[in-house]
Amino acid sequence: DIVRGVSDPAAREDLYTLAFTIVRADEAITGGERIYLAQLAHQLGLDALVTARLETAAAAAIDAAPGADA
Repeated sequence: DIVRGVSDPAAREDLYTLAFTIVRADEAITGGERIYLAQLAHQLGLDALVTARLETAAAAAIDAAPGADA
């Protein structure tokens, strides 16, 4: 319901990136979280190439953040 009305492509990517960042907060993505992300990507109309790009960029930003190795 939350993502149903989102039509702006940049906003869709931002929502997916936010969700990925939240589930990766503990550095591991569980099987259930992976299923959630796949369902979210489908609802947002994002294909596998786009989600892979977004996840790679988000993971790099998380890893580069100050205190990421703490």
